[in-house]
Amino acid sequence: MTELLGRDEFRAALENAIKGREAKNASFSKAWAEGKLEKHHFARWAENHYHYVGPFADYLANIYANTPDEFTNAKDFTLQNMYEEELADIRHTDLLIKFGEACGTTRERIEDPANMNAITRGLQAWCYAVSQREHFVVATAALVVGLESQVPSIYTKQIVPLREVYGFTEDEIEFFDLHITS
Repeated sequence: MTELLGRDEFRAALENAIKGREAKNASFSKAWAEGKLEKHHFARWAENHYHYVGPFADYLANIYANTPDEFTNAKDFTLQNMYEEELADIRHTDLLIKFGEACGTTRERIEDPANMNAITRGLQAWCYAVSQREHFVVATAALVVGLESQVPSIYTKQIVPLREVYGFTEDEIEFFDLHITS
């Protein structure tokens, strides 16, 4: 078996692996940051994004269950992340729903899995598969570093036009602010 990298080397290797492929550079993210979208685009985004982030605590719970007891720091990290997603004073999914409603969709449409597009369904399935089947280090790297750690850099670019171009209130975009600062 190949020896595992140290924590800092592992993190650097993961960050290098996603360079040039960051979600902030996707065409939809760029159009959003440039103020080229309409509210109905955000409504549809919320209807899909909910089904990716909604079960994030479930993905983390799978990783936690697959982490051997001797890796207490890893278990503590995962448990803290689950807490922030699910049991914090402000549930992330409730803030996402509030944003979606401000865009013209409804809680019912957002929560209905039938409104999820095929790409989101595939992403959700991949997240479940990785969290359940992969080594806890691989799963953490994929979900926490590969996906979740990109969020602040994406939302930092998107929150400005939400205020200045689209006229959303601070209350309506709290979901984004929370993910930039946490």
